[in-house]
Parts: sequence; C-alpha cells; structure tokens
Amino acid sequence: MAWGEFVEQAPNAWSLRKTQGEPSPRIRTLAGSASGGRWGPRGEFEVLYLGRPTDSVVIEAYRHLVDVDLDGRLTAAMVGPRNLITCRVRLGRVLDLRDPAALCRAGLTTADLGTPVGDYDACQQVGRAAHQLGLDGIIAPAASSTGETLAVFT
Repeated sequence: MAWGEFVEQAPNAWSLRKTQGEPSPRIRTLAGSASGGRWGPRGEFEVLYLGRPTDSVVIEAYRHLVDVDLDGRLTAAMVGPRNLITCRVRLGRVLDLRDPAALCRAGLTTADLGTPVGDYDACQQVGRAAHQLGLDGIIAPAASSTGETLAVFT
C-alpha cells in the first residue's frame, strides 16, 4: 500500500459538495462528519469527503439523491440548494487505492467501490483500519468511476 505526502494544487483542486443548512461557502475550516459513509462507519470517527474533478462531485451528489430514493418519493422541493467549495489540501500519510494492485492488497475490488449507497461494509473495514493506523485519509476511485474521492479523517 502506498503512502506519502499528497499535495494538490489548482487546477486539480479538490471539491466538496455542501448542502443547505451547513456553513456558508465562506467558511474558513472544513469539518468531517461521523454520520457514516463509504470510508467511515457511523459514529466511529469523522470523515470529510472531497472529490475531483468537479463533474465527479456533481455525479456523486446526484447519485446519493437518486440511489436512496428507491420508490420515487423524492421531489425537487425536497432537495435544497447546493454549494460547491474548492480547496487545496496537504496530507501526510494517505492510503492510495487508485492502483488496482493496492486495492487488491487492501482486500477490495473495483466492485466494492461502486456498491449502492449504504452498502459500504467492505470499504468501511478498510477505512476503520486506516484510521486506527493513524493515517490521514484514503484516496480511491469515485464510486461513479468518473473521478477520485479523497476521504480525510478529521
């Protein structure tokens, strides 16, 4: 598994989708959430999910809205406005799962990365181990296969 310093600079900056009710786009500090996600089990530790390129972030946001609406009850009025925040990050030790061999060594497959919203057990096991080892986060292909996700442990 590969680690090392991970530095991103524009134009390859990371983006974050923020939803209504969250802090203003002028916020100075981004924070993770322990509400659960692909790389962090609910209530165990906080994860801030970033993505690139912007198209991938938009697709991932849409995917979370549509995939969880299995019976068509979601209406446009239920979806609040979205803000796109672009940031640069500098992390020390990051588990890099972009290479298929690294993914395999972590016990994951490309299919594990694209499981339906909420079906995250395999990825959460890897996230839990990476967090327990004191890593700063995980970088992996996005679930939509259109970009990359950087899950930062906060």
